[in-house]
Amino acid sequence: MNVRVFAAAVLVAALAVVGVGASGASGGQAADTLTVWLQVDAQSGWPEVVAAANAQFKAQNPGWDVDVQYQTWPTHLSRFDAALAGGRAPDVKEMGNTEMTKYMAAGAFQDLSSVSFPNKSTWLAGLAASGRFGGKIYGVPYYAGSRLVTYRTDLFKAVNAKIPTS
Repeated sequence: MNVRVFAAAVLVAALAVVGVGASGASGGQAADTLTVWLQVDAQSGWPEVVAAANAQFKAQNPGWDVDVQYQTWPTHLSRFDAALAGGRAPDVKEMGNTEMTKYMAAGAFQDLSSVSFPNKSTWLAGLAASGRFGGKIYGVPYYAGSRLVTYRTDLFKAVNAKIPTS
């Protein structure tokens, strides 16, 4: 599946969750503003997806605005911790799958188990698992990046290893 299509579907779903039950944003903005923290990857890699998700959210939630604030991987957790401590946490936040557990265990996220996500059947099991804790859903997969394998060809040849093809 195209990363941008998957990212758009999940971002729209995440924004829709907040729109369904929003009684006021907690991100320090007006009650009719949804504060979203995304990584700069989204800003440089798929800005049209973010714009489309925001437009869809605003169409489904008249009177609401979306304030997307871009974060960097090295500083986003310390900024999030400070925002939580100060009562200014964003309404929606992108996090790495290995970063979720401590916040789920601490009760920093809303239980989304009762929310019906239209694309839930397409979630990659490995990514969906990182948003679950104690039998509840606290996060939804946003996107999956491709990975590569680096290896030394001389060592592969020395042990007669076959080069992976998939």
